Amino acid sequence: PLDLEQQGLVPGDVLIVPINNTNVSRKPAAPTIASFEQINYAQFFAITMSREIGAGFYSSKWGPLPWEVAPVPPEHYLIFRIK
Repeated sequence: PLDLEQQGLVPGDVLIVPINNTNVSRKPAAPTIASFEQINYAQFFAITMSREIGAGFYSSKWGPLPWEVAPVPPEHYLIFRIK
């Protein structure tokens, strides 16, 4: 986990941010980014957290069901390399 109130990011750090998450900063300040990419991982047939299919095990705001057995969309991650 990244604590923005402490040391923060230092050159050479790699920050991975899952897009399917809550209460996270999506992107560090532009001057600190050396490179950026998005990767996608295929998922299996069941999921506990997905706004796209209405599963919200940890939050009813994400969906009416605690989990869902259905075709699951891929998970997306943002990868930032800090300069």
